[in-house]
Amino acid sequence: MFSFGARLDFFINVWDERFHALVAKNMMNHFFVPTLYDQTPLDMVYEPWERFHIWLQKQPLFLWQIAAGFKLFGVSEYTLRLPSIILGVILCIIGYRTGYLLVNKNVGFMTSVLIISSFYLLELIVGRQELDHNDVSFITYISLSIWALVEYYQSNNKKWIYLIGTFSGFAILCKWLVGFLVYLGWIILEFQRKRYNLLLNKNFIVAILVSLAIFIPWQIYTFYNYYELALATYKENASHFTHILHGHHGTPFYHFDKITTIYGAYSLFLIVPGFFFLYKRINSKPIFWAFIGMIAAVYLFFTLAATKMPSFTAVVFLPVMIAIATLIHEVLDKLLSIIQNSKLKHGVYAFILFGIVIFRMDFGQIYSNHIDFANNNHIRICTNNAQIFRSIRLPENYIVFNIPGRHFVEGMFYTGLICYGNIPTEAQYNDLKSKGKNIAILNAKQIAIPAYLSNDILTVYLEGKIEISE
Repeated sequence: MFSFGARLDFFINVWDERFHALVAKNMMNHFFVPTLYDQTPLDMVYEPWERFHIWLQKQPLFLWQIAAGFKLFGVSEYTLRLPSIILGVILCIIGYRTGYLLVNKNVGFMTSVLIISSFYLLELIVGRQELDHNDVSFITYISLSIWALVEYYQSNNKKWIYLIGTFSGFAILCKWLVGFLVYLGWIILEFQRKRYNLLLNKNFIVAILVSLAIFIPWQIYTFYNYYELALATYKENASHFTHILHGHHGTPFYHFDKITTIYGAYSLFLIVPGFFFLYKRINSKPIFWAFIGMIAAVYLFFTLAATKMPSFTAVVFLPVMIAIATLIHEVLDKLLSIIQNSKLKHGVYAFILFGIVIFRMDFGQIYSNHIDFANNNHIRICTNNAQIFRSIRLPENYIVFNIPGRHFVEGMFYTGLICYGNIPTEAQYNDLKSKGKNIAILNAKQIAIPAYLSNDILTVYLEGKIEISE
């Protein structure tokens, strides 16, 4: 299902996927140097988010994953999404395992079915839902840390301590400090045991040290090599809580309104009864309250935060899916108990399961978002733009100008050339020529060509009109 989703768009998506794709592609050649503009030959003002050389807007793990995929399987839209496909499958597996451990195998199975049929997760994997692969990685690694905590609590096997720390560290190295969420769950578990002095819990300290060992080196590296940029990036990230950034605003009910978007239609009415039945069926009440504590903390924190984005609260995806799965299992168990014939019972179960998957996948919305070329301008524009960029074949010393909007980003991804939105001034033109660079102008028919360009026989005028889809 996830592989099917990854093939829905034969272009890289705006807004975020194109940035992630380009930075990861550049990182193939320098794994620890994340660049947006791999070169900055033009003397101009560059902006840290969308026009800059070193790109520190996101933590690097998910970009490393994409770069590794490009390196192993080639550069394409599908290989861009391949790490997210793999992580989605892993999420299904641990969904089954966690549901099985806490309730039974049927709840585990239903949890995995709900995850694999998640329209929201599919939209993240295909790059259409912000923040695409970054959030798939973040959700999965936080879910892995929660699964590891459940395994540790159930078995008391110390190997899970290191996995809790590892997955939490990976989560932080994908996005940021909400990756510590699992430790809140652990604290709630310890408090229920009346163990209030966590400094005496060596296992807790070891896990945190593992997390720190994973994500701290990158912070040191970036501050050492790019101090001013790293500091500015940290300040911007911190300001998400107090300021509305990039127009991402919303009411105090924003994240509650997004529940049906993330978990599916009618989920707003399923979650509370789901947790009611989970409380009744779960074999560990302390873990139940740890789940409730983590969910409450996440929703409180992001409700108070000024910047609002849909996936902020999706970090509790796993416990919510287990709760809804428990409710569905409870209903099906009661419904099927009245059927005596085992073959008929299995047939009805399979039919209902199929119906759940079809309903949750929302194929009508898939058609509208990804296939309806005639009525969806986003599909038409992005397909057209990708075709134009793929058709450009120029030597490496050419720089492409006059690309509208932010489409210079996917221009660099597809062409492998440096791309800009403006027309070079005469001073910039002379500077570039002194560096051995030549000029290509896209959408040339839409503008008046200055004499210093028209008199240069090496200037190339490219056909095709790039349209804006922001």
